[in-house]
Amino acid sequence: MRGLIPNENLLRDDKTIPTIPHIHYSLLKEKEQIFKIVKESSKSILLNGIFDFSKFPEWYEKLVKRDPKDMNYLMPGAFYSYLMILLYYKDREEELEELLEGMK
Repeated sequence: MRGLIPNENLLRDDKTIPTIPHIHYSLLKEKEQIFKIVKESSKSILLNGIFDFSKFPEWYEKLVKRDPKDMNYLMPGAFYSYLMILLYYKDREEELEELLEGMK
């Protein structure tokens, strides 16, 4: 890749920042839906044992701010993965609670 890609791009240490503007745009545009998922999920006793829901707003704000000094530590992919996990468990909450009850 040397010679094809400028050295400043090859040697970047900020490669965790989403390079596709659509991801950042989606975060901004879908804030209400994202926090609806977080708020609804926070009502689950099961999910409260897994997630610290108080951390989501600050994490979201730092992601949309896109401060380069923070981006390597914010893990935008993990944010979306956690949202997918919340959706998965929320859809199966009754089933999981029955399973947990059966394990007692």
